[in-house]
Amino acid sequence: DAEAHFAILETPTTKLKELIAHVERLVQPGEDRTKVALTWEQVLACATFAKMVTIAWEEERQQIPYDKRTCQQMILLGQGGTGKTMIVTEIFIPLVNWAFPPTAEGERYLVVAFSHAQADAISTEHIKARTLHSACAIRVQSMANSKMAPSAKKDMLINTWSNKVLLINEEVSMTPAEAVSYTHLRAHET
Repeated sequence: DAEAHFAILETPTTKLKELIAHVERLVQPGEDRTKVALTWEQVLACATFAKMVTIAWEEERQQIPYDKRTCQQMILLGQGGTGKTMIVTEIFIPLVNWAFPPTAEGERYLVVAFSHAQADAISTEHIKARTLHSACAIRVQSMANSKMAPSAKKDMLINTWSNKVLLINEEVSMTPAEAVSYTHLRAHET
């Protein structure tokens, strides 16, 4: 089948172009959305993200062990209402789902936020964010060093983190530094 033959030519960059075209498509009659035209800065953020996904995608295809893979970080900055969440939910996560389809262990990405309200704000029908505390198996009241070891929660942490290639921390600027640090600790423990 011709479509299957051409699928091997797809890369994260070609998929990104497809996703941007879908986001910027014309509004059809009866469709509940407004016309979107990405700004230059948004397109640049998408291109940067696609480059990062390409590196991870190539390392996945080469079966490089997780602990040897390139660790990349990106922060989307902008005032409220500038489209950061839309880019994450409409472009970044679909691109990751294309490059790294869900496995038996679940989605290959994890969306976290410091509070339940922030997690609810980014969650959609298909994307379910969690609080940092639940994803990291910590209690807000027990951030003492003596209670940081995963102990009995190790299996839950492995189930949560083991197959992830993307962590999205919604509203990271509103997250205490200790919680961000703890998230990185948990991600590297599993």
